[in-house]
Amino acid sequence: MARRPFLVILLITLLAAVTAACGGASTGTSALHTVTVTVTHAPATTSMTSATAAVTATAAVEKTVTPTTTTTAPPASAVSYSAFLGEWVGHTRFVTVSKTGRIEEHVGDGCCDPIIDLVLQLSNPHRAGKTWVATSRVMSATPHKGWKGTGRPAPKPGDHGTVTVGADYILVDSITDNGFCDQDKTEPGACGA
Repeated sequence: MARRPFLVILLITLLAAVTAACGGASTGTSALHTVTVTVTHAPATTSMTSATAAVTATAAVEKTVTPTTTTTAPPASAVSYSAFLGEWVGHTRFVTVSKTGRIEEHVGDGCCDPIIDLVLQLSNPHRAGKTWVATSRVMSATPHKGWKGTGRPAPKPGDHGTVTVGADYILVDSITDNGFCDQDKTEPGACGA
């Protein structure tokens, strides 16, 4: 039992040295502390000799502070919708996309009557291979009499979809399932008559 106090004292001393070294290293500099501890045992009651032990403990702690960078989403004004920006057309349908990602979409029946008018807001524009993809959210929807012929439920504010622009310069809205062409870059006839 005479050795336990010695080990406890040694352990406490080493922990104190390491803790002090860590505290000294918190500024980002390296710290090396040497602690010399001399422990003397009291003579045991059954022994007439005394035991003296000298222990040298060296605690080297090196702490390097590495700066961390945090990446946050850019503010809405910094998001680029340039791949979607502009006017897109199809036979009796057109879309206008603003620099803030607001879409105004108007779809007709191919002759004379409107089918639906939508306002969408894009978010999260990103590349997926050669295609640009953005999430869309319905801000307002006005389905007309012709919408029933699509067999689809009428979109309502809060509904989500996607808008894509492929390498063929055709913008596709998943809510109406219509394609719209970039008049300057798309092959003639790609989006209807």
